Amino acid sequence: MSKKVLYVDPTSGFYTEATVYETSDHVSVSAGAADAGKPIVLDAGGLIDASMIDDSDIDHGNLTGLADDDHTQYILVAGTRAFTGDQSMGTNQLTNLGDPTATTIDAASDDAVPMSFLASTASGEGASKIGIQDSAAYFTATSVEGALAELAAALPGNVSFTVGTGGVTKGDLVYISAANTVRAHATLTNDFYGVGLAQATVAAAGTVIVASDDEVLTGVLTGATAGNVYYWTGSALSTSIPSGANANVWRVGVAKNATDLYTDVKPIKKNGP
Repeated sequence: MSKKVLYVDPTSGFYTEATVYETSDHVSVSAGAADAGKPIVLDAGGLIDASMIDDSDIDHGNLTGLADDDHTQYILVAGTRAFTGDQSMGTNQLTNLGDPTATTIDAASDDAVPMSFLASTASGEGASKIGIQDSAAYFTATSVEGALAELAAALPGNVSFTVGTGGVTKGDLVYISAANTVRAHATLTNDFYGVGLAQATVAAAGTVIVASDDEVLTGVLTGATAGNVYYWTGSALSTSIPSGANANVWRVGVAKNATDLYTDVKPIKKNGP
C-alpha cells in the first residue's frame, strides 16, 4: 500500500513524501482490477507477465508504420516487388489470367500468355511463333484442332459426314444413309453405294471423315502382307472376296505394310443368286 516518508532537506527542513511503496506492494502477476495503480515488478528475464497485458487494447490499425515494406520475404499483391528466385506452385495452377498487354509473343514481351493462345489460329496469339497463324483467314475454325479438321476434309478423296445410328469403326466401308449422313455398309445384299472408309471410330451424331482414294488408313490391318488386295465383308476388311449370294463385292484398297491400308474403293461385281 502507499506510504509516506519523512526526510530532511539540505536546509535541515523536515518534509513528508507520499506514494512510496515497499517491495511487498509490487505485483508480478495481475489479480485484475484489485491491482489497479500498483507498480509492477519484471520477471527474471526482464519481461512483463502476460496476465498484465490486455490484447484487446491493441488495435493493429492504430499502429504506426503500417505502410512500411518491412517484410521483404513476402509477395506484394500489388506486384510492385519482383521475385528474386524461381517459384514453385506446389502442383497448383495460376487461374484467371488476364490477356497479355503485348499482342505477340516475342523478345520484347515478358508477358505470360494463357494456354488457349497456343491453341488458336488468331493473329498475334502466339500462333505465329509455332507456325499456325491463319492471318489470311483460310479456315473458318478459330482453333488449331478445328483448322486441321477442315484441312483433312479438304484433301482429295476426303469428305466429312455426320455419323448415323450405330456409329462407325475406323476402316468401315460406309454409305450415305441420309442427308450428309453415313452408316456402315453392313448388308452387302442391299445396293447401298459405298462412298469410302471411315477414318476414325465415331459414335452416332459425331463427325467422321471418309477416305475413298489415295489415302492411307493406319492401324486397320493386322499381320497383312504388303500388296495384298482387301475387300469389305460387311463387317471387316479381308483378303477374301465375299461369296454370298446377291452380295455386292467392294474392293477397298491394298496393304501398304503389315498394318496400314492404301485406300482404293471400287465396286467390283454383284454375286449371282
